This record gives sequence, structure tokens and C-alpha cells, in this order.
Amino acid sequence: MAVKFAESSQQSFRPRIEPSTHAFLGHLTSEPGPAFELMCVKHLLGQGRVARAREILQRILLQYPTDEKLLNLYRVISPGKVVRSNVRYSDRTLEMDWIKANRSVYKGKWVALLGGKVIGIGDDLKTVLRMVQEKQLRDIPLIHHLD
Repeated sequence: MAVKFAESSQQSFRPRIEPSTHAFLGHLTSEPGPAFELMCVKHLLGQGRVARAREILQRILLQYPTDEKLLNLYRVISPGKVVRSNVRYSDRTLEMDWIKANRSVYKGKWVALLGGKVIGIGDDLKTVLRMVQEKQLRDIPLIHHLD
């Protein structure tokens, strides 16, 4: 495809299409619009120029803020967000050691473990969950099926 992209720090991004390309592109013209702009952004993404594509897409969204294709693409190429949560990390080394040591003895059973201590063992998950609830533990046990 004979599409040329002209970029300049002083001019806005304006792709140019060679005349022979108009028939190939079908309904697209050299006039910018959401479909044409989307093609330009995809071209930049194909070149691995994500930051530049993101900048251009932000500008395009100012003109076409309700265009679903543009909004979806922007969500996809936006940088990830780090969100803090109140979930504490629990070191499960003791529980994992117990599982490794006792897997063959309790094969096919469900176990609830907390800090290497057995809270409950049963044939089904429902039974083990009931055992955990009855203990009214402050911490959350590890529940695992030994296969």
C-alpha cells in the first residue's frame, strides 16, 4: 500500500495518500476522519511506535470522543494502571511444605491449612469449608484439593 506518513513537530499529523491508492482504499479519502485516522494509528502500532500512536489517538479522540473503535483502541494501548489494594501477602511456605510431605497420605481429600497446622480434612469442599467456619479463625486458611 502506498501510504506515506508525514510527521512534523510543527505541523499536526496529516497522512498523505498517493493518488493510485484511492481506489485500493475504497471509501477512504485523503480527508482525515475516524476510519482513516484509525488506519494511521494502526500503521504506527504495526511499526512498534506505541507512544506515538497513543499521542495521535489522544488528539483524534478530542475530535471524535464517542467513536467506539477509537475508544477501544485507546483502552488497549493505554499504559497499565497500578492500583493499591488492602490485600495482605501471606507467606504460604509452611502450608506448601505440609502439602508436599502429606500429599500421598491424603490423596483425593480436601484440606484446610493455616501455618502448617491442619484446620480440617474432608472428602468434599463443603465439609472442609464448614470446619473452617466452625473454628472462627482470624486469618484465612489455605484450602487445597490433594490430587
